[in-house]
Amino acid sequence: MAKKQFALRAEQIKPLAKNRGGCFATDMITVEGRKVGYMYREETRNDQDSGWVFTAGQESQHYMDDADNHGIYDVNTIANYDPDIIPFLDAPAGTAFERDGPSGGFTQVAGEAWQPGTTQSVPAKKWPPPGFPVVEGDHPLTTTWSIHLPERFARRVEDGQMVLWRPGFTIWLTAWNNEHGESQGKRLAGVKKSVSPERFAEDESQARNLTRYSYRLRDESEDGPVESLYGFVLSDDGHLQLAIYFDDPKDEAEARQLVNSVAERKQAGPA
Repeated sequence: MAKKQFALRAEQIKPLAKNRGGCFATDMITVEGRKVGYMYREETRNDQDSGWVFTAGQESQHYMDDADNHGIYDVNTIANYDPDIIPFLDAPAGTAFERDGPSGGFTQVAGEAWQPGTTQSVPAKKWPPPGFPVVEGDHPLTTTWSIHLPERFARRVEDGQMVLWRPGFTIWLTAWNNEHGESQGKRLAGVKKSVSPERFAEDESQARNLTRYSYRLRDESEDGPVESLYGFVLSDDGHLQLAIYFDDPKDEAEARQLVNSVAERKQAGPA
């Protein structure tokens, strides 16, 4: 099976609908970039399952029968593809909503009548979450990179990326190879050209044959400001990219500490 080319890059995913668990979505949304046309909620199967199913509304039964045409994602990921779903995410199991035309809003088409904004009792998320590895201390990320975690983080792989998280704090990590043999300086210049013009509080340093570059971003969501720190650690062989999101601005210090803790892993020599 060919690797999927998702419509959104990992660095474009923002924390718009955090801590809502996993969901089912089709490639018409995540690969083709279409809007959600139909969404319904089933009973949850476990603590990580939201019960939500998202389709574009144009999928045939033959399309749905092919497992290569859909996947399991964090609800937050699908909220980034289509923020229009966010007001409906608290709807109970058994409800379904359909979009009124390509640019219309959602209308409820199944389940007990429900309106966005309805208050419901939401059970507290367990921590640490069952079913996910919990890691701490010096933790290997790849064969070439490691990070020091000062406290416990849960770990998962989503959309081909490693994700480490604890309540109020999420780290997305992507490792890149230096396929063209470019210098650290040239690759850093390329990074700086591609990052957001809204960045602030930039920091750059070189030590132990590694170059570190980081900057802050602050986006707005329905729940208020979204705080983040983006970090890049470059070696001669490649670089590690970190996108760190945190609820409390005071956690910026921990985010910077994590970027500074990234190190090249020592390779064992011949016996």
